[in-house]
Amino acid sequence: LVAQLTTHKILHCDLAVLRSKNPLNVLWRAPRALRHIIRTHHVTLVHARSRTSAWSAFLAVQSTTAQLVTTHHGAYGLDKARWKKAVARVMLWGAGLIMPSSFMCEFVCRHQGVRVTEKVDAGQGNNEAQPIDAVCSTMMPVATSRVLL
Repeated sequence: LVAQLTTHKILHCDLAVLRSKNPLNVLWRAPRALRHIIRTHHVTLVHARSRTSAWSAFLAVQSTTAQLVTTHHGAYGLDKARWKKAVARVMLWGAGLIMPSSFMCEFVCRHQGVRVTEKVDAGQGNNEAQPIDAVCSTMMPVATSRVLL
């Protein structure tokens, strides 16, 4: 995937500080590092695929013009523990939310009180990833957009 992103001049950053679930890293160090990257590279869209990276990304984009998009992959036990529901809520705070399956869509709607306003079937009924060309043309209407995944 990184090679495809590079072909489309999309910035991909793999920061060691994002691999830690240490609250100091998630709430302070990682957002600071991400904010620096967003400003330095004029990033317009940031994608987060987990709760911890979503918290860091959410805090990072607050003082920038970049927008956050998240992918809600897991059920996270939202039907059991209130604190998990509260921690996972950040996945819903971005400009867009990607749910890779109908199951996840229904689960999140039921347990997080989300109402779906638009549904796009990117997978055409199979489990194969959508080609990056299609994702770029769908997500980036402006050719000069910079994306951080």
